Amino acid sequence: MKFNSQICTTKEQSERLLALGLKKETADMYYLDYGPIGLIPQIKDIKTILEEDDIPAWSLHRLIEMLPKEMFHQAKQWHLFLSLCYEDAISYEECDSSQPCYLHFCSSDNIYDNIIETIEWLIGEGYFNKDYLEE
Repeated sequence: MKFNSQICTTKEQSERLLALGLKKETADMYYLDYGPIGLIPQIKDIKTILEEDDIPAWSLHRLIEMLPKEMFHQAKQWHLFLSLCYEDAISYEECDSSQPCYLHFCSSDNIYDNIIETIEWLIGEGYFNKDYLEE
């Protein structure tokens, strides 16, 4: 068996989240630059103060926790619930409807990229928690 599990966002994924406006304080990990060794992920605890060169990073669990578990759209009469039932996809599904509505974010084989795509859409539509965003 060969496992290639990603433990947190990459530097590029982290930069994308920061560009979307996520507060670096929402990150639960960060990268330290160890020069010739490269970037090494570290767990960020409450006492950790990021230095200017430190790169915030988010674990998969932290990103999932930041997603809204359900959304309601009055005009479209959506009542969608978060679903993680697909391999690397993020979905919002309407379960109790004769005409079910689905939103799927699955353009990448990487679940982190799909969550970032989801967050980008949620921010654009006003469904992402504003407490997680820079003002």
